[in-house]
Amino acid sequence: MTYMIKNLFISTLFFIAFAGFGIAQQATKVVPVKSQGEVTIKGTKSYTYYKLSDKKSTTLNINGPGKLTVITRVLLKEGEEKSLPFKIKYVKDEKKQTVKEIASLKVTKDFKSENKPVSVAEQLIINVPPGKHNYSFNKIESGEEICINFSYLKEPDPEWVDLKPINKLTEVSLLYTDTKKARMYYRISDKESFKVMLKPGDYLRLVVRSEFKQNDLPADKFRLVLKQNDTIKNTFDIKTKRCEKVVYQTEQKLIPGTLDEIYIKIPTNKGSKSNEKLLYEIILPDKSKTALIRLSIDQPVKPAAKP
Repeated sequence: MTYMIKNLFISTLFFIAFAGFGIAQQATKVVPVKSQGEVTIKGTKSYTYYKLSDKKSTTLNINGPGKLTVITRVLLKEGEEKSLPFKIKYVKDEKKQTVKEIASLKVTKDFKSENKPVSVAEQLIINVPPGKHNYSFNKIESGEEICINFSYLKEPDPEWVDLKPINKLTEVSLLYTDTKKARMYYRISDKESFKVMLKPGDYLRLVVRSEFKQNDLPADKFRLVLKQNDTIKNTFDIKTKRCEKVVYQTEQKLIPGTLDEIYIKIPTNKGSKSNEKLLYEIILPDKSKTALIRLSIDQPVKPAAKP
């Protein structure tokens, strides 16, 4: 017990001082699984940053949900008072790319790196969805020395409860060959959408699998559209390929695609206190295609009543 308390105390001190940039409550240090070199930046304490390259990525693995804080600094030349504007690119799960534009950063007198001037910090917060994820970071066409470090605030895992559509859809049972467990999905197409009643603030997980015919190409892409009362709220681009670990329990002519997960937060109306449920539809607009989906809602377990 004494050992655990000592570790907790040391960790708390680290969290408060992390990166010399404010307070990250209960955040933990994240060490990349792949980096392009380390830089020690010294202030009242020493902090480890990781160099960015425009060709090779700095990569880390994160288990969501949570908030990933990325602290960026520039190592400048003696006499320089600020950096040039620059861009940082990060890619989630080797699919979704985001580019962050950062304006010039001024020199700070509070930090040095091997007697090089160091810029003030720029903070970027990335909302990490539930599940295991991979993030890779690069600078874009910059000749300056840009470095970053990371802290992570883990959030409670959602309590997912599957939702049924209010309209009649074909149910499809898929068998996972490694665990021998079956899961139920609903088939949608351009003619049959998944309809459900939702209220503002609902947090959803949409699990998607394409369906391949025997003579289809081994990889495919399609779109899903989320509508509310005939108004498009979101469009999702899905890339998929044939899955080898999942098979149909009853159908022999189709091959299920790999799984993709989409997380959706139903927006709240500013100034509105209404929790009225509204009709939403998940639509597959691409003709001649079908997909299998499963929709779940985060429904935290209620605390047990006191005796």
